[in-house]
Formats: sequence, C-alpha cells, structure tokens
Amino acid sequence: MIQTVTGTILPEHLGVTSLHEHIICESPVFHYGFGEKWATREDIMKEAVIQLKEASKRYQLRTIVDGTPFSLSRDILLLKDISEKSGVNIIASTGYYVTADYGLHEIAAEIQAEYFIEECNQGVGKTGIRPGFLKCATNADTSLRSVEIMAMVQRETQLPLFAHSDAPTRTGLKQLEIFERYQLNPEKIIIGHVGDMYDRQYVEELLRHGCFVCIDRLYRPDDIAAKAHLIVLLAEQGWLDRITVAHDHICWKMSQNRKQQKRATAPLLPDNSLNNIGSLLIPELRKLGFGNVEIDQLLIVNPMRVFQ
Repeated sequence: MIQTVTGTILPEHLGVTSLHEHIICESPVFHYGFGEKWATREDIMKEAVIQLKEASKRYQLRTIVDGTPFSLSRDILLLKDISEKSGVNIIASTGYYVTADYGLHEIAAEIQAEYFIEECNQGVGKTGIRPGFLKCATNADTSLRSVEIMAMVQRETQLPLFAHSDAPTRTGLKQLEIFERYQLNPEKIIIGHVGDMYDRQYVEELLRHGCFVCIDRLYRPDDIAAKAHLIVLLAEQGWLDRITVAHDHICWKMSQNRKQQKRATAPLLPDNSLNNIGSLLIPELRKLGFGNVEIDQLLIVNPMRVFQ
C-alpha cells in the first residue's frame, strides 16, 4: 500500500503520476516566522487547487509526489486539504535539501536518521499522516552527508528515495556510490534532474546501476523539446522502463508573498506550467514516434513500479 496524505492506496490506483512537484517550496524562516502575514493558507490552497484540477483535466494527472521536506516549508495538513479539494492524490516527502541547518553537523548521522524513520513510521507530529517518499539533495559544492543519512532511512523504511542531483557535475554517480555502500535496492532510487545537460551517456551510466531517473524541470518549450528527444534516444537503447518525468513545479512561489503582491505594478499571471507534460511534452514525444503504450509507460507504469 502507498501512503498518501489522505490515506493509503494501491499502486494500481496511482494513475498518471508525477514523482516530483511542490505545493510550496521556500525558506521556512518567513513561512513559519510570519505565518498569515507572509501568505494566507487560503491563498496557497486556492492557487494549488486550481492548478491541480487543471492538470487533472488536461492530461488526467491523478497523483503527485510533493518533494518538499520540512526544511523547505512542508505543511502536511495543507497538503491534505489541497488533496481533498482538488481530487488529486498527494504523497508527502521527508528528508533533506542541499544544506543542513545550523548545528546539525554536531549531531550524529545515525541519530538524525532515527528521527526521519520515526516520522515515516508514526506520522508527522500529531497528525498521524505518514510520508510516503524520501528526499535527499546534492549540488556541485554541497556535502554528501545528508545523502548518507537518507540512505540509512531508506534501508530501514524501504520507501522510494528521490535524489536531487546536479547533472553538470555528475553528482548522481556520487550519490549512487553511497546507496550501493548501504546496499539499497536500486529500484527504489530515483536520480532527479538528470536531463539538464541532455547527456545521454551520463544518463545511461546512471541507469546501468539499476536505478530510475527523472527527466524534469519542464519549463520552456525549447528545453522540453530537447528533453523529449533525449527520452526517445534512451528508449531506443532499451531504457524506457527506467525513466520518469515531472515538472519540478512550485504551485505557490515565494514571490507571491502578501507584501510583494501588494506592491506589484501588475497582477501576477496564472502559472500553467504544471500542464507542460500534457500540453508540450506529450505532443513532442508523439512527433518523435511515441504512442499510447510508451506514454503510459512513462506516466503510469514506471511510477507504479517505483512503489511496488
């Protein structure tokens, strides 16, 4: 069974799934420090529900993984309310982003891992809502310690683990070295952001370790066309059953805080990039020869395999 913010579902009920999106994703300092003065819960919910409903209508989006750990302002009850109002399943994450907060370097990795394991087993705070996904992150110049901590958590919980990586510096390979040292099941590992350099050889080097990859950050038409071409090239080499796609979209951005909105000279335009898989990626893939079977493999079958 898969843990969503509204309860458990079977893998076959995931439907069209994106393994890496965000309802909110921001510094927790202002979000938690100033609360409703910073952004009203109602505004965040309204924006996210509109976008999720539209994506559900446009390309039958049924499930998202919210890749926001609490260090980027994850709000588990907000996710629950948005899921209920939008009709889209939301799977919450726990884990780390690229930097550790002040003082954590003094806390043993094993002790930090215990807290995440407890959250996965017992739920977030007093809500009883359990994360169904793990998150770690490494950029070019950041420590791999958080990757090691989340490897400990994955080994214990067996939850899927999304690793934010940096394609230009090939940090995905360093992450996989740690995962293999901890003897993790590679079929539970998704290395993210791998398509940013359009480097097929690098992506294949990752895939040979047995993991999944996520080709995401689908923001601009020209970039989406190039990433569609990369997906097709990888499929021609026999890797289609290891590829997932996502937008890495943020429904409510920090720039929408109340004071900045009030001072804006023009209203913010609606952000429809959560629809880019349906409106841009799928048409590009069809132009390159993909049919319904291949598209379903990307959007339905492969995410389901991650959770099995």
